[in-house]
Amino acid sequence: VGPGRGRILLAFRRPTRPERQVTLMRLAVDLAQPLGGHIHVLHFDDPQRVSDPTRPQMQRAADLGIEVTVEFDPDADRRGAVHLYAENNDVDLVLADLPQEMRATRHIVRDWRWLRDHLPSDSAFLRNRPVENIDTIVVMGTGGPYDPVKIGMAVRIARAEEARIRFIHVAQESASEDQMEVIGDYHRRLGDTLDVPWESWVEPAEDLVETLTWLSRGANLVILGAPSHRFHQVTDLADRIAERVDCPALLVHTPIHERPSVSRRIIERFIS
Repeated sequence: VGPGRGRILLAFRRPTRPERQVTLMRLAVDLAQPLGGHIHVLHFDDPQRVSDPTRPQMQRAADLGIEVTVEFDPDADRRGAVHLYAENNDVDLVLADLPQEMRATRHIVRDWRWLRDHLPSDSAFLRNRPVENIDTIVVMGTGGPYDPVKIGMAVRIARAEEARIRFIHVAQESASEDQMEVIGDYHRRLGDTLDVPWESWVEPAEDLVETLTWLSRGANLVILGAPSHRFHQVTDLADRIAERVDCPALLVHTPIHERPSVSRRIIERFIS
């Protein structure tokens, strides 16, 4: 796991509730590189209408040597402003709140999903509740559950929050004991490379979403993949899982356009 993200763009839509702002800034500080990292906060709102609930987290960033800059642009085109800033400033990660889709938020969800598919950088969108105490972080995937981006984010948050990581994997209901053992062995080899506590939960299942939801019980944060727009079926699955889990979910997307992996094809068979 590297030293952290050099430049994070934190996009606050209008309106973003104060507790969500605190959560997103907290995660940005957890993920940023100490002694040289930069968090750029972009508010799509009028500064006179915005309170500043993130001041304690901004002080924590300053104590860690992380620069924080804040910009207000209530009239900006969300898609264009975020994409342009990420493209022109070597952004490593775009972090934003993804609200539940309803009539009042449909345009916001549409913009964020467009950015998820087109950003040149990694992106992570927070779903569901604000983050409170973090002692267990679940890492799951809808394509390749153990890619370096999700693992790196989980480890950095776990270090900052003194939390445990739980790797979960759902196999097909017909999986043999040998296949289950191979997955468990992979988790053990992966865990041996980490410097934070970890655990492994592997289960066969007929209903993928229900079982992943059950395996994530007791966690405070779930990290899962939101693959590129070329894999709509798998992206929809990630959204469904995020809606079902009983804790905040961080949907992570990397812009690498790879061929579908074996594990992704297996999951596609689950939901086809």
